[in-house]
Order: sequence, then structure tokens, then C-alpha cells
Amino acid sequence: MSSNIAKNTIFLTSASVAQKIFSFIYFTLLARFIGVENTGLYITALSFSSLFSVLTDLGLNPVLIREGAKDNQNIAKVLGNILTIKLFLVAAAYGVLNLVVYLMGYGADLKELILISGLIMVLDSFSLSFYGALRSLQNLRFESIGVAGGQLMTVIVGFIVLYFKGGVMILLLALASGSLFNALWGLSALIRRYHIWPRFFFTPALLKRIIYYAAPFALAGIFVKVYSYVDVVMLSKMLGSQAVGWYGVAAKITFAFQFIPMAFAASLYPAMSNFFVYDKDRLKMTFEKGMLYLAMLALPIGAGLIAIAGIFVTNVYGASYQSSVLPLQIMAGSLIFSFLGFPIGSLLNACHRQNIQTSAMGATMVINIVMNLILIPWIGIIGSAIAALVGNFLLMLIGFFWVPKIITMPDRIFWLNILKVLLSSAIMGLLVWIAQPVLLKYLQPQGLAKSIAYLGILILFGVVMYACMLWVWKLVSKKDLILIFRRN
Repeated sequence: MSSNIAKNTIFLTSASVAQKIFSFIYFTLLARFIGVENTGLYITALSFSSLFSVLTDLGLNPVLIREGAKDNQNIAKVLGNILTIKLFLVAAAYGVLNLVVYLMGYGADLKELILISGLIMVLDSFSLSFYGALRSLQNLRFESIGVAGGQLMTVIVGFIVLYFKGGVMILLLALASGSLFNALWGLSALIRRYHIWPRFFFTPALLKRIIYYAAPFALAGIFVKVYSYVDVVMLSKMLGSQAVGWYGVAAKITFAFQFIPMAFAASLYPAMSNFFVYDKDRLKMTFEKGMLYLAMLALPIGAGLIAIAGIFVTNVYGASYQSSVLPLQIMAGSLIFSFLGFPIGSLLNACHRQNIQTSAMGATMVINIVMNLILIPWIGIIGSAIAALVGNFLLMLIGFFWVPKIITMPDRIFWLNILKVLLSSAIMGLLVWIAQPVLLKYLQPQGLAKSIAYLGILILFGVVMYACMLWVWKLVSKKDLILIFRRN
């Protein structure tokens, strides 16, 4: 069993990393070549479909995985009932999406783009169910191939569209090709590997139980989706597509790092669940180690982004994205709190405090919406960036307030180590900032290749300086490294 878990973790983590790399490269080229306005239209259309995608599942996928894992012989029946519910949910979600877009009075071009992105939403919803059934069978290999393969197909088709100077609508169809690949791949894997043919079942007793189980997951999912995408929707209505293009670049850069805490959480959650029952001391140690290790990653990433934001944005995306620099620097701070929120959320969920985590997410969502309503008319996209920063900080703080109710508070050594990491990251960021004009004397970042070389040297310099300071502080011991590699 442990070997299977390890393989699945490696498969999905590797696929997620590949998917993030492909997605980031593709979006960077897309933003560079189609301009701020069209990038804003592209992001707005996808944000709408992402926001309404929660209505196509409403917590059904976690139930499918859990119920299917309990009894593998029952997977086809559970999947069939969920697909039956999804037929109605998908139709309703697409209808509501159309209605909202119509009522908001967007132009004809944006309306068409949002309707196409709605089709991507539908395909992704069924992919989610097919992969959920495979997860219940503890097989993540097919999902891993699909995630990476679908993104690679999007990149290939998208590059062809960019080469022939196709419009935003064709670029969305390129994205749809990746979603179609994912849906067909997941479906074929169920049929070929497990001989499960998705059929539509209507079993009243089972449907009632599925809906009951899905309710809390649905609420949490709504909070997450609204919190993640409502800022873009509000910006598109209040300031237009150009503002969305600037803000979207900053958000995309910071979001590219999210796979790191997600991978940590995937390992922390089951371990914490076990330690909560059998070993409270190890639960405390695991939580503290998780917080410290993520701080050791988040703080230097945040400091580094703040230091190189100006040169990175203007040289990689182009001078027309200069307005993205300050929002990126603000969101780099937000990224730190986002990272540190993952072990806190894992602790709460593992120790049966998931209602606290859900409530915190709901409160944060409301605060985020209110702040956007107040700040966007006042300071534009900077207001949305500040709202994201405050939201992530509050989500982390509310969760951390409940930590002492589960384990004893971290001791003085823990906080001293966090302070060391903070100082090391700040010094590293300052050194990288100082090094930029010095490096300019030897290498001018003109053109994409020289810009990448310039940034690569700065990043390598920052990594070396940070590693040296960690070595001086003795924050990572040989024993810690051995434990990490053994556990993985």
C-alpha cells in the first residue's frame, strides 16, 4: 500500500510540476504577443467559467473518491448517479453563466469568449469525475498523464495559433483541445483499464446520500472559487480588460508557485490524521516542521519576486505590462501567507476542525469582496492586490488562532528559526536588488534570450546567498534531510 501511495504521489507531483511549467511558458508567450487588452479578455473569459465551474460539481468529486474507495465494486454505480446529477448541474451552470453575462452588459466579443470558456468548463467537469473514479481505485498514473498531456496539447495548438496570429477566440479553442483530451483520456482509461463504462443511474437512496455527503464540500468549494476569481470579474466590470491584463500577469506569476505548498499538504494531511489519533507529540512536531520548511521556501520566493519584479515583468512580458510590477510585489507578500496557510489548514482538517477552516474561508471571501468593492474604484488593480494580501493573511491568522486548541503552541526555538528565515530572505532580497545595476554593466537584458540569462544569473545569485545564510544559521540538519527523503 505504501509503495502505491508513493508512486501515486510521484506521478501526480511530477505531472503538476510539468503542467505548471507548460502553463506558465504558454501564458507568458501569449501575454507577450497578443497584448494587454487581449490578454485581459482571455483572462476574464476563463475567470468567469472558473467561477461558475463550482456549480458543475458542488462537492460531488470528493464523495465519489471516498465512496468508491470504500467499495471498488460499487464505483460504476456511484459514478453513474453522480453523472446523472452532473447533467442537470452542467446545464444549470451554463445557463446561469449565460444569464449573468447578459445581465452584466458586456460587449459582444467578450460574451462570445465567455460562452466558449463555458464549454471548457463543461469538459473539465466530466474530466474531474472520470479522474475521481480513477483516484478511488488508487491509480493516479492516468490522471498524471492526462494533466501533463492536456496542457502540452494546449501549448502545441496555442503555439500554432500564435504563429499564425490567430485571435483570442482561437486561443480559447486551443485550450478547449486540451480539455477535450483530458475528458477522452480519463474516459478511455476507465474503459480500457477497469472496464467501467460510464452509464447514467438513478438510484434515489444513493442519490440522497451522495447529496447529503457533498453539501459541506460544496460550501467550501464555493468559497474557494469565489475568493479565487471574483477579483478578476470585478476588475473587468469596473476597469475593463486592460486592467485585467495587468492584474492577470501578476496573479499568474504568483500562482505558478502554488504547487509547492499543495505537494507539502498532500504529504502532511494523512500523516497528521494518523498522529492526531496515535501520537500527539509527533503531530506537534510535524506541524512545526511543515510551517518551518514552507517558510524556508515562501519567504525567499516572496523576497526574490519583490526584488526582481520590475526587470522580470518589463523584460519577459514587455514594457506595456509595467503597471503589473507593483501588484506583483504586493502579491509576492500574499504568496507567503498563502504558503503558511497550508499546514494550518491541513492540521484543522486532519483533526476534525474542517468546519473552522470552511468558516474562515467564508469570512475571508466576504472581506475580500468588500475590500475589492472599496479599493478598486480608489486605487485600481493595486486595490485588488492589497485585498488578496489581506485575505490570505486573515485566512492564515484565523486558522492559527485554533492551533493551540489542538496542540501546544510552538516554543521559542521555533519562532527564533522563523525569524532567522525572515532575516535571511530579507538580506537575500536586498542583495539581489543591489546586484541588478552591477550586473547591467556586463549584461544588458535586451531581447528575450538575454533577459532570461540576466534573470537566471540574478536568481542563481540569490539562491546561493540564501543557501549560505541557511548554512550559517544551521536551519537544516542532515537528520532532517534524511527524514524528508525517507518519507518521500
